[in-house]
Amino acid sequence: MSLLNKTAVKRKGFMPFRRTLLLGTIAVMLSGCGFHFAGSKLAMENLPEFSIQTTLPSLWKQRLYRFLKVRDIRSYPSADLKLWIEDFEEDKRPVSLNSRAKVAEYSIEFSFTTRLTGPDGEVIMPEKHLTTNRIYRFNEQEVPGKQAEEDFLKQAMIDELFDQMLHHVDTALRNRDKIQAQKAREAQAYLEEQKDEEKEE
Repeated sequence: MSLLNKTAVKRKGFMPFRRTLLLGTIAVMLSGCGFHFAGSKLAMENLPEFSIQTTLPSLWKQRLYRFLKVRDIRSYPSADLKLWIEDFEEDKRPVSLNSRAKVAEYSIEFSFTTRLTGPDGEVIMPEKHLTTNRIYRFNEQEVPGKQAEEDFLKQAMIDELFDQMLHHVDTALRNRDKIQAQKAREAQAYLEEQKDEEKEE
């Protein structure tokens, strides 16, 4: 094999390694910035089935269903509980320039509103506006690597919003269960009082 062919083989074998190393480095950097990726947090336990009502872009809608599947949360169109995800917004803007008047840092913000309703339109979780924002450095001489970093960053951000949403849903359902349990106890106490009064008569 010629020296040229050997060099080509080495480069071909080096590319997957380089890509893996790049993504691994990005993951470490983002984790250091406070990110918790899908699968790194405990799954919600005993969450019921949902009917997802969303206007999310197709890319993030697919990400949502994968996110729920990883956490063993089922969604069916006919489910009584409806989880609404609407008003999604994505904003990217430059926030600083370098010495050559080129963009040095970008700010990315994701946001959407979410609410949870019951079978009769009962509001279980009032509308909540969730948002997350991150700033990342940009180097025009490393565009391919920076694009991969940006894509990875966006995935982490949307997962963070989904995680926030599920925590709000879990809290709302727990509060509803507490209220229902309290009403049941009050109803039982009332019935017992009525029985005692009838005995006294």
